Amino acid sequence: MKRKILAICLCLIPLLATFAEAAPSVSAPCAILTDAKSGVVLYEKNAYTRAYPASTTKVMTAILALENGNLDDVVPVSFNAVNSISYDSSKAGLFEGESFTLREMVYALLICSANDAANVIAEHIAGDIESFVGMMNSRAAELGAQNTHFVNAHGLHNTQHYTTAYDLALLARHAMTLPEFADIVQMRSYVLEPTDKYEEKRYLNSTNHLTNPQSEYYYANAVGIKTGYTDEAKSCLVSAAKAGEGMYIAVVLGAESMDGRSMSFVDSRALLSWGAEYCKPTLLCEAGAAAEGVPVQKAKNTSAVAVHTETAVSAILPDWATPQDVEKLEYINKNLVAPVSAGTAVGRVEYRYKGTLVGQTYLVASEDVEKRNLIADFFLQIFTSLWTYGILAVLLLLLISIRTRKRRAKNRRVRAAEIRRRNKYQ
Repeated sequence: MKRKILAICLCLIPLLATFAEAAPSVSAPCAILTDAKSGVVLYEKNAYTRAYPASTTKVMTAILALENGNLDDVVPVSFNAVNSISYDSSKAGLFEGESFTLREMVYALLICSANDAANVIAEHIAGDIESFVGMMNSRAAELGAQNTHFVNAHGLHNTQHYTTAYDLALLARHAMTLPEFADIVQMRSYVLEPTDKYEEKRYLNSTNHLTNPQSEYYYANAVGIKTGYTDEAKSCLVSAAKAGEGMYIAVVLGAESMDGRSMSFVDSRALLSWGAEYCKPTLLCEAGAAAEGVPVQKAKNTSAVAVHTETAVSAILPDWATPQDVEKLEYINKNLVAPVSAGTAVGRVEYRYKGTLVGQTYLVASEDVEKRNLIADFFLQIFTSLWTYGILAVLLLLLISIRTRKRRAKNRRVRAAEIRRRNKYQ
């Protein structure tokens, strides 16, 4: 019996090793890893559970600044912007009456996590902070963050200010498509030049240790994004890293410190490196792959046009994903009418991994399809019809003629027989 148990355990070792590879070690209560291109979830731990975002809120603030503002606009610093936040919170040290460009405020917002800069941006974009918060919630919902609610532009604690790891990943995914945002979150430092209110330069340093080569948490492939911390939220981090042509986005919320180490950075680095190692681009279809022909109406010499895929499709998927995990959906133009030129899109193919769209390509015609000559077809139809009727008429006349000859022959035989009968009795 003991030998059987030992044998079973030995057989399970490879499976346990695979499971270990498939589950990165994450201490934070909420975490997620997604593919930045498709948004497919590669790993999640309580990713849909509400949590406090702290200063990762500023991802949303920056999105609105970049989408609604002109970075060269001159932005005034109001009394409310600098005095409505606690003195010991993260700030750029702005003074009432100073003026900066919106670009400088976005840099301060994302690099040193300046709460005062967040308020300045909010007032400039929406006129007041309350209206800006309304914009934040509306835009977040548009981007798919359905379980998020903001009450301020900076992320300082409020029980009604919450999000989820999944929602933050959605916001970060969109933010990284904005070139200015993607550039800023990689920067290590920035300098605010002296103003008439403050004659010293203000040096702003990044709070993201993943991008700092001097940090123990440094990750060479990291390209951002935003840190956050409050006593209630604990350590939070939205991060991104490139691997080949792909990019991964990780979100960690509520991380504690362990043995003097900031686990938000440890967890995020573990997620990003695990994704790069175990979630690779998978080819779903090649360019030019033949597909089933598409029916075409009023075509000359054919009833369907040959088609093929326009481009190759690949997606970042876990190594253990099977073909059955990827659903292929075809959408075909069912009302295709000739003429059709080679290269014309006649349909679309979508690939979905566990319900998430991970890639798509068009189905295009592989050949030219000519349209029938309707006038010629008309006359051909008439000619064909007349020819058919003519043959039928000839066959009918022939049948009538045969029957007539048979009837006449029969009548002659009857008359001949009658004549022979009469002659016999004369």
